[in-house]
Amino acid sequence: MKKSTYFGNHEEGPRRRNRRLAWLDSPDGLYVILGLSCLLKLALLIVTLDKTPNADGIRYIRAAQELASGNLEGSLRIYPMPVLPALMAGVHLLIPDWALSGRILSSVFIVLAQIPLYKITQGWFGCRAAFFACLAFTLQPFGNEMSTLIYRGPGHLLFFAWALRAMLRALEHPSTTRLAAAFLLSILPAAFRVEGALLIPFFPLSVMGLALKDKRFRGRPVLLSAVWVLVPAAALFHVWHVSPQSLWINRMDDLKRMALEIWHLKFLDQYKIIYEHLRGMESLGPLPTQDQNFGEIARHFLWLIYLIGLIQTVARTLYPVSLIPLAVGLRSARKNLYQGYTLSLWLAYFLLLYIQLIKKDCTGERFVWTCAFLLYPWVGHGISLILAWKPPADFRRLFKWSVVLMLAILPLSKLPKTVEKPDLVSAKAGQWLRQSPCRNLKILGNDYRIPLSAGIPFDYKNRKDAPYWHFDPEDKDYSTVEKLAQRTKRDLILLKFPNKKTAEPPPMSLYRLITTMKDERRVVFVFGTPEAAFLCSPGSEPGR
Repeated sequence: MKKSTYFGNHEEGPRRRNRRLAWLDSPDGLYVILGLSCLLKLALLIVTLDKTPNADGIRYIRAAQELASGNLEGSLRIYPMPVLPALMAGVHLLIPDWALSGRILSSVFIVLAQIPLYKITQGWFGCRAAFFACLAFTLQPFGNEMSTLIYRGPGHLLFFAWALRAMLRALEHPSTTRLAAAFLLSILPAAFRVEGALLIPFFPLSVMGLALKDKRFRGRPVLLSAVWVLVPAAALFHVWHVSPQSLWINRMDDLKRMALEIWHLKFLDQYKIIYEHLRGMESLGPLPTQDQNFGEIARHFLWLIYLIGLIQTVARTLYPVSLIPLAVGLRSARKNLYQGYTLSLWLAYFLLLYIQLIKKDCTGERFVWTCAFLLYPWVGHGISLILAWKPPADFRRLFKWSVVLMLAILPLSKLPKTVEKPDLVSAKAGQWLRQSPCRNLKILGNDYRIPLSAGIPFDYKNRKDAPYWHFDPEDKDYSTVEKLAQRTKRDLILLKFPNKKTAEPPPMSLYRLITTMKDERRVVFVFGTPEAAFLCSPGSEPGR
């Protein structure tokens, strides 16, 4: 019996089925997957139209609003990375709703990221594996969630993928044009996330390393790589030492701080604090003088605990059912220069995330998303291998349906969580404030979504003359909110809390409860001074 291969074999199965699935083994599969992805993202945008922006998205919206009004400095003060706000301001020319503009931009970034993913996987494993790699990415629950939010991650992912595609093409044929394209594209991810700066030195240093073994990279490629390393280094040196006042633009100060912390091992400071706390836990056990109690074990293997936590986060972002085809794809792939380079880049990015995890003692899916994205070529290869395997005839249909259930139905089952119970009360409170006679009063609140919905400007600085003052204590103790409102001369206090049976506003003696607004999950209490309460009462509204 002839063995199956991981590419489409037109000698297997009925010819009719081969004709129906011919697009899987041709570049047309890219258009099919882009169409499916567009339909899915469009459906998610429609069902989340009422969704208020996420916290980071509010900041980007405010920066984009200032930029659209011509206030570049004010936009940079709100958020110093201007590319995403500038793109949002451009989309807003076509889409009046700021939040929808940001979500559309996120969706477009995610859809377009599949083009370089398809091209990379196609070059390694063929069109069928490329289609399945993009399909797995399209169905990724975290990616679908990100398409309904406003973050820098989708833009970073898109340009990171295109930069990788350009680098692999330059490694294949190291011409001046391809090297220049790879160098220039390696800058763009850093415009969205600071970690993207890793690509700027990584590729030229890789070319110089390859020149030691491969004659193709000697001569002009090495010279261009050396120039590309020296020019950004000189530019950074100039900014860091000659004009440090401009470091805050595009968060270059964070990049400098990160580099110095790695160089001086300062990123281990938090690690040492936790290490000493675990040492102190050793005396809490029933036999503190004996070896191998929990505190001692955890202290010695703290580095491993962090490593396991980071691996778990990457696996959760990739989505657990993709781990099986990933393992199959990695085991069966024939390693070459291009796959080796991608895996080296993945390892370098993972190491950077590991250092950040140790420094901050926390991480999240959106920080490791790009790291998970780099693994999808092998996921697609693994899926094509699994589907090409032919079990005994009695179990063939059961096997195929099991694979479909595992790889498609399970990720789609997470979609309801993405769209469930949006925050409607913030928009409701903002609309009430926009239409209320007291919309021009000074406000103190704990949720930026309300003034954003009301069209009230804010810049996160809590200036004395600002129309909105933000107060959201980390310990959620609002007992001092009335004194703060008096001290800052606020007329209204707007507080949003979870809508629980025990949810009660803090006691007020000088501010009166004007109104309460609720949805299924949250409640907003509006308090005002006696004058504000009279002004905001229903009888004083225009037209009554």
